[in-house]
Amino acid sequence: MILANSLLALPVELLNAIGQVTQSGDLPSLLLSNKVINHALTPLLYASITLTRASAATKCADTLAQDPAHHYSGRDLASLVRIFIRRGPYSHARPLARMSRLKHCVFDATDVGTPKVCMALARATARTLRTIVFFPVKEGRWPDDSDPSVFDDFHPDFPELTSVTLVLYDSLPPTWFAFFQHLLTSRSEHIRDLSICDYYLLTLKTLFPNPGAWSALKELTITMEKTGISLVDLPHAPSLRKLTLDTGVTTEIPDSIPEHLFPNLAYLACPYQLLPLFLPANARKQRPIRTVRLNRAYFDPNGEAKDSFTPAHIPDWDDVRVALASLPRSAGPVVNLAFYCEWFDAETFPSEIVDNVKTLEQLVIVLHYDPEDAEHLLHFGERLFAHMPRLHSFYLSDAPIKAGDVMCTFDFALRNSREERWLTEWARHTSALTEVALTTERGWRRLEDGWTIGWYF
Repeated sequence: MILANSLLALPVELLNAIGQVTQSGDLPSLLLSNKVINHALTPLLYASITLTRASAATKCADTLAQDPAHHYSGRDLASLVRIFIRRGPYSHARPLARMSRLKHCVFDATDVGTPKVCMALARATARTLRTIVFFPVKEGRWPDDSDPSVFDDFHPDFPELTSVTLVLYDSLPPTWFAFFQHLLTSRSEHIRDLSICDYYLLTLKTLFPNPGAWSALKELTITMEKTGISLVDLPHAPSLRKLTLDTGVTTEIPDSIPEHLFPNLAYLACPYQLLPLFLPANARKQRPIRTVRLNRAYFDPNGEAKDSFTPAHIPDWDDVRVALASLPRSAGPVVNLAFYCEWFDAETFPSEIVDNVKTLEQLVIVLHYDPEDAEHLLHFGERLFAHMPRLHSFYLSDAPIKAGDVMCTFDFALRNSREERWLTEWARHTSALTEVALTTERGWRRLEDGWTIGWYF
């Protein structure tokens, strides 16, 4: 009783501070302790909702859809939601229609985005929404009584919207597609983060009929699985810092791209063929690119992204090597590099790459097959790492090999004595290198008394 009275004596600000540090699973129990705490902390309970299970989504929808007059406190619970994330099917439009203060909304499943859900969201949250992630789906997969004609002449303003992700798996009714076009074009001068993933047959001109000047755009991701990417049709974004271009088909490579396109670019992820276009030999002013990822390459725990590396997308090392020759031109300089190729010859690899990677701090190489003459990895310290004084992390990824069998890895990997021998030899030539992985299953860390297995997956 004394503790309860002490809590009740606290100002609302301190009660909110207590609620903020209370574990999410314990917060509902705290609210049941008494009416004062319940009244003070209910907004905190409903401020951020993440739903992963269908049963939980249904129960939550029923709760949020309650008429405020029927709730004991008289509160409209849906209006308390600021962040709403649903990872899975969702067709409950009624609670969305009352989320009048929603700021961030994420629907990241392919069977969520029906016209009815989209309309409810737009009508209720247009004035407050800052972030939206949405997967529109075609009519045959609508579980509700959606009607795309509701979007006829419906073009609301979204004055706070700055982050948009649209994943387009199917063709959309024209009026619904026009709604999304208006959403993009009306906010083109304010959106900072834009991601468009197209798995249908759209073109960039369809998405951006007038590229205009996207003056606030900082991050742009374009994924076109069934069509190539036309660089000249990309939104014009002078402030862009991070650009990701991904395509499932061969992209037509232009002779050049305008120098004024993305002059402040610092992060570039793209097919290797496009890299030289962003760092051309004859440019008057080079882009300050510091991070380069080619052909979806990155180091992932235990090969979790193995499905990204398919036989249809295996770059040849000789072709990648030609593209990497443009790296020294960056005004960055480039400090993080990740690339994917079929394989390389461990004996000749250092001499083929060393002149282009001297500024690197992290190097990730994703291979589809074992390196040829892998025993020559022993000499990477003298032939490669000694010429890279800032390199602290070196990762070899076997994710493509695991795509066929998760138990597979490089032939040389997971052999402690061999790996330790290599690491000891490398350490003779560089003091900067402190973290190494020769498979996605584990990694090595360099401590004061030598190398140790630092982590497993």
